[in-house]
Amino acid sequence: MADTVTTPAVPLFQKAHSRMMTLHRVDEQLGQLLQQRTTIQQELRSIQAQINSEFERVTKMDEEAPAKILSQISEIAKGNVMPGAAPATPETSEEPLRPQAKVARRLDTKPAAV
Repeated sequence: MADTVTTPAVPLFQKAHSRMMTLHRVDEQLGQLLQQRTTIQQELRSIQAQINSEFERVTKMDEEAPAKILSQISEIAKGNVMPGAAPATPETSEEPLRPQAKVARRLDTKPAAV
């Protein structure tokens, strides 16, 4: 009689053991996923820092550019030439200048009325 009472309990313990092992494997997989997540977050932060430094570099250059341009314009307006810059010369052509021909006017083909 004892065998018939304990017999239904064995499959329940096997099922419980199976679920505990599945839970253990899921916990291990979650741990690995969390490690991957942490690694990816660190890589993303590093990339973000690189992007931020590049933006900082570009915007700093953009802040300095107007001042340089304005100083160059000021020097040009004063007639000073920037060091290292060639003075502006008018463009010259190798061909000699020719006088412009007058444009011919169209003559009326109808005789003038008298």
